[in-house]
Amino acid sequence: MEPQSSPGLPPEPDVHLPRTCVYSERQRRSCPKCGARLVQRYASYLVATRNRGVAADNFVLGSDFGWFCPGCPTVVVESPRMRALLSQGMPAWDVAEEFALLGLVDFDAIPADRRHAELGTDDNPVPLVRFRVDRPPPRHQRKKKGGKTRRR
Repeated sequence: MEPQSSPGLPPEPDVHLPRTCVYSERQRRSCPKCGARLVQRYASYLVATRNRGVAADNFVLGSDFGWFCPGCPTVVVESPRMRALLSQGMPAWDVAEEFALLGLVDFDAIPADRRHAELGTDDNPVPLVRFRVDRPPPRHQRKKKGGKTRRR
């Protein structure tokens, strides 16, 4: 299914596309990867939480705290807004301040005959498009930071 768009607005993010998730403590206007202007969009995310290092609840959360890049596969998430949403959890939820977004939930991938069933079971797994993890290059490939050059 192609992303939909309203007239005059950029296209909706393609949830089928694996993306890199970047957490930010402030609202960003441009992509930290390519510099393109970010577009705020509502999306559904799979959230994993931990309480003092121990796995707690995982759940699907829909919100517009994500800013999508039209130039590269990146989404920037406003961490303060995410924390604020998590702090409003239900009494029975086991949610703490430690969280990670695992990816985008692709509801279109759920077969029509399974849409009524509970999501996240063996018979109806969460259709997750996992976020990519940017890892630093191996030590011998890292760029050197600027600094004083010694002369001999």
